[in-house]
Amino acid sequence: MGSGFLAMEGPSGFCGKGFHRGFHGRDFPKHILERLDGKVEELNLSESQQVEYEEIRDKIAADMSNMMENRKNFFTELKEEMDQENPDIEKIAAVLKEKLEQMPLKIGAHLDHFVEFYNILDEDQKGRMIERFREKMNRCPLNRFTNDIDDEYEEK
Repeated sequence: MGSGFLAMEGPSGFCGKGFHRGFHGRDFPKHILERLDGKVEELNLSESQQVEYEEIRDKIAADMSNMMENRKNFFTELKEEMDQENPDIEKIAAVLKEKLEQMPLKIGAHLDHFVEFYNILDEDQKGRMIERFREKMNRCPLNRFTNDIDDEYEEK
């Protein structure tokens, strides 16, 4: 869920914050979970919601651990091939394609965790999250782009 769950911060946190800040090394999962905990804390979860959140959080932590291990293996495989005197570009392309093909499934899992979390919230908490999304989307350059397109259609 990591980046998908942090949609509470805006669509993957990219809008209005400049470039992606990287993975923070081995502390990446810890960094994401701490950030997530801080945002969730703002919602003042009830005790039962907190128990459910902890279960979801455990799933996120496991997913992130797997993600980091897979990322390490991926870059090790790429590095080993690139360190060859004559790297097999077709092999590298195949590895990259495979990685790209897996991305929708991974993003989908993040979104599933997010929806699971969203569904434990009461109506007030949901409303606060939606309002936060709207604030973030209004700062998103893509939103400004779509507004320009809407303006163009209105002019015609």
